[in-house]
Amino acid sequence: MDPALSEELVAMTDEDRRLQQGASTGGDAYRGWAEDAVAQLAYRRVTTRNADRLDQIMDDHGWPATTLVGPEGARRAWLVAQHADRRLDVQRRAEVGLDSFPG
Repeated sequence: MDPALSEELVAMTDEDRRLQQGASTGGDAYRGWAEDAVAQLAYRRVTTRNADRLDQIMDDHGWPATTLVGPEGARRAWLVAQHADRRLDVQRRAEVGLDSFPG
C-alpha cells in the first residue's frame, strides 16, 4: 500500500469539495454558486488538475485500487474520475480500471 498516494487523493478531493462551497446540496447554495463565475472557474481548474493527476497515477500504477491506496483512497480516486467531465478520456480509463476489479 502507498499511504502517501492515498493521502494525496484525499487532499485532492477535499479541495474539490471545498471549492463547491456547498453547491452540491442544491437550492439556494447551488444558485449562488452557479452565478459566481470566479468560483466556477476555480473549481474547473481544480477538477482538471485532479483529472490530469489521476491520469498520471493510472499511467504509473493502473487503477488506484484498495490494494494500492486503501478503501478511502480508492473511493476518492473514483470521485476524481466522476468530476473529470472535462477529461472524458480519464473517465473512460477509470471505468475500464474499475471493471477489471471484482466487487
